[in-house]
Amino acid sequence: MPGLVGGGVSDYLGPLLCTDFSQNFPFDFSQTAWPLITVHLPAYDAIFFEKMPQLINGQNNPLVSLPCIPAPNNAYATHLDKSLENFLKEKRSSKYIAKKKREHRRLREYGRVEFVLALNSEQIHRFLGDMMTQKARRYKEIGVANLFDDSKICAFFKNLSVDFCSNGFVHLCALTLDDRTISTHWGLVYKKRFYHLYPAYEKSELIKYAPGGLLLWHMFEWCMNNGVEIFDFTIGDESYKAEWSDQELFLYDCYQGRTILGVSYTGLCKMAGLLKYKIKHTPKLWKLAQEFRALLGNFRQR
Repeated sequence: MPGLVGGGVSDYLGPLLCTDFSQNFPFDFSQTAWPLITVHLPAYDAIFFEKMPQLINGQNNPLVSLPCIPAPNNAYATHLDKSLENFLKEKRSSKYIAKKKREHRRLREYGRVEFVLALNSEQIHRFLGDMMTQKARRYKEIGVANLFDDSKICAFFKNLSVDFCSNGFVHLCALTLDDRTISTHWGLVYKKRFYHLYPAYEKSELIKYAPGGLLLWHMFEWCMNNGVEIFDFTIGDESYKAEWSDQELFLYDCYQGRTILGVSYTGLCKMAGLLKYKIKHTPKLWKLAQEFRALLGNFRQR
């Protein structure tokens, strides 16, 4: 199952490829290598490949040559400029920028606002706990399962943060107001690419001043000052991602059944996946689905 190998906390899934795979294997993978691979696999009912990007480090993902369907969600990314001001002007209107700067000034009237990158043990445990709490609240509001109800997943995030915040692979940061954490983010940095994964914010009277947006601006600036070239918003079709991005990354799912049970099950998975894709890419249907999910979330909180 995907959750047992990290699928539940991964936005991109795919094979490990050597750097010259495309040059050394110019053949049709689905017609040549794949039949040989499946023949030598132990007995199985079905194969699932989900959330697969078309490209992996600039090379074609060979598994996408198999019969696939589009994943329900796409992903988004943007190239970064050398300065925040130039980047903002390129991506958003002057009216939008002025409005957000006014909101951020109003936020600073409440106290000392700081962008803090977690580096020591105290900051890591504090901001990680704040992020999980803020995310749990948001999950309930929109009616989806709380990822952090699973103690193993919580331990995974804690261990990864403790081990890799110091070398910069894990990027855990917060926007604080005096001693109050009003917005957080947990992400990764790898090969000059910033992976925007778990943004969160405190639900309070300060929401109208866009603390999450201010934290995002600080992350853009941090990336520009630290040699990051691509800001990857990762999976999800939230409107703000498309508004900031210059790349849309298409993802694919592949379901193959081998036995009668496997064929039946993968057939249902394909229908469910195509239905999700249809709903999420039809604005009226997606709005209705979000409203229903939110109502369900409110009911569960009672």
